[in-house]
Amino acid sequence: MVRSPRTVAWMFPFVGSARSSRPRSALFALAALPIDQLARSAAAAAPPPVAIGVYRGPGPWGVAQLDSYEAFLGRRVDYALDFQDVDTWANQKWPSWMSNAWQPLPYRMVLGGTGIFPVGGTWRAGAQGTYDTHWLELGQRLVATGQEDAILRGAHEFNGNWFHYGVDQSEVADFVAAWRRWVTTTWGQLSFDLRPYIGHRVTLRLVSHDDNAPSTPSRTRFDDVTVR
Repeated sequence: MVRSPRTVAWMFPFVGSARSSRPRSALFALAALPIDQLARSAAAAAPPPVAIGVYRGPGPWGVAQLDSYEAFLGRRVDYALDFQDVDTWANQKWPSWMSNAWQPLPYRMVLGGTGIFPVGGTWRAGAQGTYDTHWLELGQRLVATGQEDAILRGAHEFNGNWFHYGVDQSEVADFVAAWRRWVTTTWGQLSFDLRPYIGHRVTLRLVSHDDNAPSTPSRTRFDDVTVR
């Protein structure tokens, strides 16, 4: 299933909201309208709903927390975040204990720590195609379990040194090549989220796929990458 993209506010448990950019003069003009016209104008000017995403725990434990959290919010959430273990390839490829928990539910999944390579892997091996079979299996698993529109947050905070996939300047070329292979190998209607740690300097330009043409993705392009 393909769902329309919307602005997303992630809750941990905080929610973000945007202030209205409508000029104050417009608000004063509305005040002079008849009540029925005011109501119609307000409805027409209402901003689109903000989609909300939340992380409440891994797999079935997270699912078990969602009903009470949605009751607290007074509405359903749209996106559910989960993190895959990085100890083995089996846990990197959307294992059954996670997929069985989320498959019956309507949330669009955002998967962190997912699919790049487990502890012991390298960007060089990924760039050389060593992990292509694993990445293909990940994409197939997601599609087979109803998560064909999942957002994959691979190697988040890659520019830090606290995860096993951290990138230093000597690995930039392999990182770029491996990321491209990962995206094109697991391709479908999946989306990919590249999220560096903002406390460290990283310069890059990334163009992800075209939602209107999922069968012909644009290339992932890094015009310049500097990691410090």
